[in-house]
Amino acid sequence: MEISNDIRSTLGFGPMEWGFPDWFCVDHACVVKSDGSRFSDRTEGDGRRVILVSANGPNVLIYPRSLRTESYEGHPHDAHDGLCEHTDCKISDFGHVVVNVPVRVDSASLNESTYSCTEPTTPLHGFLARKRSL
Repeated sequence: MEISNDIRSTLGFGPMEWGFPDWFCVDHACVVKSDGSRFSDRTEGDGRRVILVSANGPNVLIYPRSLRTESYEGHPHDAHDGLCEHTDCKISDFGHVVVNVPVRVDSASLNESTYSCTEPTTPLHGFLARKRSL
């Protein structure tokens, strides 16, 4: 990640302290599709779960998580239910990690206050690791 942080620094960004496969719970309004529209109109709850897949320079690749499985192509993902060690884990319900709708999040939104946990070794971890290598 050192080269990526050098690029980030050259472009005026701070270092990326997070990596694959860290989960965050960010405000729903922060998660936008490539056309600029919001990923979801949802406003209630404590935020949208997103997983960081890669961080290269100022760009990060994330995938959102959705409980509405009929709306998106995604990878099924169980609740963590004690699988991870973080006490503030927000992955508490079955859902899908959406891989067919490109989204973006301001990298400043990925911080200590929005951090949820790190994905344990699960089928999702392997699936995303393979997508990273494509």
